[in-house]
Amino acid sequence: MKKLIKTTFLLILFYSCSNEYVDDNIPLEQKFYKIVSFTSTQGLIDINNDGVINSNILLETTNYSSYPYDLQIMIKRSKDYVSFYLPFQNIVYDFNCCPSGYVEFTRNGSILELEKENHLIENLIIDDENEIKYFGKISETRYKLILIKTYYNFNISQNINSEFEIIYEMNNQ
Repeated sequence: MKKLIKTTFLLILFYSCSNEYVDDNIPLEQKFYKIVSFTSTQGLIDINNDGVINSNILLETTNYSSYPYDLQIMIKRSKDYVSFYLPFQNIVYDFNCCPSGYVEFTRNGSILELEKENHLIENLIIDDENEIKYFGKISETRYKLILIKTYYNFNISQNINSEFEIIYEMNNQ
């Protein structure tokens, strides 16, 4: 009887260890997207201090470094995630605590969990400078993000919370 119990235990142990182990940290699939449209939906702004106001934020962020992607979708077994990378405005201030004029844009990101089936996010505050009003798939190769974001507007010399519409298109790396 002891031999049967030991043999049964060893068989259970063997089969439980030999079943495939799935590491949920490894994505099953990853998709990468670039910003193809980035517009202010609430008017013209100057966030790069060039004296020109635009609603096309891609024209305002001309010194934003080029990266292979601005959005990454990671499909995993149990959850899906999205990584957003947006231009972050770095302003050099003079000794009087006022913007000196030089502006540089760097990459700033957030990782969020997505609904497994429809990849939809609505009305989510990320931090004190970013709020997602809507994020969702608009075609097989495109996503849309409607975002409330804080930028310093040199045209009116103050920080503004403005709404932006960003379109991402799949990047075939």
